[in-house]
Amino acid sequence: LHVDILYIQSIRDYMLLHTTTDKHIIHMTMKNLESLYPIHRLKGACSFMVNEAKTTYYNRQKIIIGSIELPLGNIYKSL
Repeated sequence: LHVDILYIQSIRDYMLLHTTTDKHIIHMTMKNLESLYPIHRLKGACSFMVNEAKTTYYNRQKIIIGSIELPLGNIYKSL
């Protein structure tokens, strides 16, 4: 279920979905995945998409989800 997604990591044409309970690998591009999972999201570095509802904290350098720390992409640092 998409509400359980914490963040998604893109590795070429594969997506690693990190959920509240597990990890799943699917063969799909980030663009296609974004259209299928209508979650409120923040974009981290270009290889990450983060479920904003699960975000604990973020600033200009990083996004934090619980104890997980992800880099914030340069293009999004001004937001």
